[in-house]
Amino acid sequence: MAFLVILQVIFYIVVDLSSYSVFARLSLHALSILFLYLGTKMTVIGLTGGIACGKSSVVDLLKEKGRDAFKVIDCDKIAHDLY
Repeated sequence: MAFLVILQVIFYIVVDLSSYSVFARLSLHALSILFLYLGTKMTVIGLTGGIACGKSSVVDLLKEKGRDAFKVIDCDKIAHDLY
């Protein structure tokens, strides 16, 4: 909780919310807390690269370490299915 308060104070200073209305300040505070919460709950990792550079190997390693913590969207498989 203290982390969120410190984060909000830094946000208040950096964005200079003192010039905004009370409703706008509360809305921006709520949005920043929401995005902080969502950011800690989900992360997107995009793997790109050329042919045979190890993308599939990295996906296999993440699956091993994560044990179903990662959802993999294989665009190569989707494109192959579309053809």
